[in-house]
Amino acid sequence: MNKNNKYPYPTTRIGNEENPKLIILLENPGSNIEHIKWNPEYTMKIDGVYQKSGMAFSVVKEYIKWWYELSEIWSEKGNLKDKDVLSLEYYPYPTSKINKEKRHQLNKENWDDYALNSLEENKDLIKRFIKLNIPIFVYYQSQWLKEVPELKTYKNRSLPLPKKGSFRHQVKKRLKNFIKKIK
Repeated sequence: MNKNNKYPYPTTRIGNEENPKLIILLENPGSNIEHIKWNPEYTMKIDGVYQKSGMAFSVVKEYIKWWYELSEIWSEKGNLKDKDVLSLEYYPYPTSKINKEKRHQLNKENWDDYALNSLEENKDLIKRFIKLNIPIFVYYQSQWLKEVPELKTYKNRSLPLPKKGSFRHQVKKRLKNFIKKIK
């Protein structure tokens, strides 16, 4: 993405921004920038439920199977409701061509104002919720530890482990174990 980014469906945050009981930190949306109509955000826009920020998980999980599966974990293992969870994206736009785009993504000089402002808002939210001791599950480290140094020493968080086996399976298992600890 560059400063002239025209991707129409960025995602900054999903869920409860006011008083979450669990925060999930992500890297960027997993949509396909070459085939916009394949993306769940496109369908959400047609259905009138898409928002750049603050979409409810009860809505999002109807369009994105991955969120449905994670919501089953937090509801079954942690007795959390969809309204108890907040997900923050490091970068609000999807990327493709992993190596080239990911390197570009990490260089904030290339970001548009929306991406820069979104990151600042998300960093402020993380710092606020660290002070309230809200559990934070870091799905991907991305640059979160660099941008929010408080995460390095924050005790009520789970960081990614080196990849072993299926990454999705590993993340689900780690989320289950983390949620059991925060009951």
